[in-house]
Amino acid sequence: MGNEKFTWVIKNFCSLQSESINSDVFVIGGCKWYLAAYPKGKYKADYLFLFLVVADFKTLPYGWKRHIRYRLTFVNQISYGLSLLGGKEEWIGKYRPLCGYQKMILLTKLNDKKGGFLVNNEVKIVVEVDVLQVIGKLDVSEESQEVTQPLKRIKLNGDGVVTSSVDVNGFQVLPSEAESVKRIFEKHPEMALKFRAKNQHLRTSCINVVLSLIKTLCQSLQDISIDDMGQAEQALTYLNNSGFKVDWLEGKLEEVKEKKMEELFGKTRMQELEEELKVFKRKCSDIEAILEKEKEELKDLKQKCSDTEALLEKEKTKVLAAARQTQCWLDRKNFLHGYQEMISLTKLNAKEGGFLVKNEVKIVAEVYVLQVIGNLDVLEGSQDVTKPLKRIRLNDDGAASSHLQTMDVNGFQVLPSQLNLIETMCVSLQDLSIYDLGQAEQALTYLNNSGFKVEWLERKLEEVKEKKMEEHIGKSRMQELENDLKVFKQKCSDIEDLLEKEKEELKNLKKKCSDTEDLLEKEKTKVLAAARAPPLTLNDFV
Repeated sequence: MGNEKFTWVIKNFCSLQSESINSDVFVIGGCKWYLAAYPKGKYKADYLFLFLVVADFKTLPYGWKRHIRYRLTFVNQISYGLSLLGGKEEWIGKYRPLCGYQKMILLTKLNDKKGGFLVNNEVKIVVEVDVLQVIGKLDVSEESQEVTQPLKRIKLNGDGVVTSSVDVNGFQVLPSEAESVKRIFEKHPEMALKFRAKNQHLRTSCINVVLSLIKTLCQSLQDISIDDMGQAEQALTYLNNSGFKVDWLEGKLEEVKEKKMEELFGKTRMQELEEELKVFKRKCSDIEAILEKEKEELKDLKQKCSDTEALLEKEKTKVLAAARQTQCWLDRKNFLHGYQEMISLTKLNAKEGGFLVKNEVKIVAEVYVLQVIGNLDVLEGSQDVTKPLKRIRLNDDGAASSHLQTMDVNGFQVLPSQLNLIETMCVSLQDLSIYDLGQAEQALTYLNNSGFKVEWLERKLEEVKEKKMEEHIGKSRMQELENDLKVFKQKCSDIEDLLEKEKEELKNLKKKCSDTEDLLEKEKTKVLAAARAPPLTLNDFV
């Protein structure tokens, strides 16, 4: 039952022009064969076609058949474990002279420079053929390549075609299997001692089960399936019940089952790890997208903070400017006016601030005398000091008495209420309230009703009211901007905290990705090592 192989090396593969190419004819199992390939595919397919063909099949006699097990290997010349395998058991004959695959390998995979299948412009294909059963004459003898003599005829089958067999230890077997059966009995002479069946068909069936079991266990792990394992166990049960002693086969079956289960577990684990890795990578991608979005949002918020701070600074400048343009009364008791916080010392002393240049500071004071009570302190022509004024108060309700009392101002007799109005309008904007302005308007109405012409006071009052409203609006706007800025800064803080958490989560996910990739690589190494391990041969059984 020993199988034989033929290696076909296709040189100058990339420069082949023919649609199909054939290998040299070779002889395996007494038959002539050749390999046929379509290097560019066929019928516009994207795969290389590969077939095992019986040579000169047109000249074969009627009824010629061979039951074969074949395997085609498209060799990966970089890593043999990555080679592509295909094969099965088939009957071939005059009217079905070939077997193989229309989709042996994708052309893109074959032509990939780093794939390992096309190296130095050469492709390597190995075919292994095991002739299981012969119906008809052998085509070529092992010694001479000439046509063989007819084999001993045992009996005709239903079609009238001859079959041949050889007796080994009382079992009729095919000539191609005789040597193998002989070696099995030499190694395990007690195998059939308790087998009592006399029927030749039953005896042949049992020994064929033994041979099939060995062939099954000699397959590579990739080719053998769980169903094969189950059928092998059933076959062993059948042999034990028939009287065969096959504990040696049971041990080999357990060995192959263990390796197969390890391979399946490895592949299952690989699948699980690949799914986990896919999930981790998708999460990483999602978090990275969220991070980018949040970074952009944070950038926008920081810009809003900057813009709001700039607007707030402008409003403060406007409010402070309005506040500094104050009016006040100066007299013997209140003889000064100014600001305790005109400018911060750090700002004043900043080298590039512009306020301190060449160790000099420049201050400009502008004073507008709006109203004079009493004589001028300094006359244009003399330095005489004026005399103090006599002050007259209003009644408790703020109105003048029944006979209006006046006082001398610059040679004019004026009402004290007029002085109260002027004092009100000379108060700084910070100290002046809306209530004060309302009181001033009532005082003006009173003066108008009393017959005084005070349009100049009305204009001044409107100016002060306008400035006060501007200050009020400015302060309200400042409050709004401060609230907005507080909200923006809180959002910035929240997003920065969230970014830190997501960065940590991303870091952990990437660590999981790395760990999973390491585990996956280990599983792949184990599976590939198992796949590269050579399968069992007859020598392992005998």
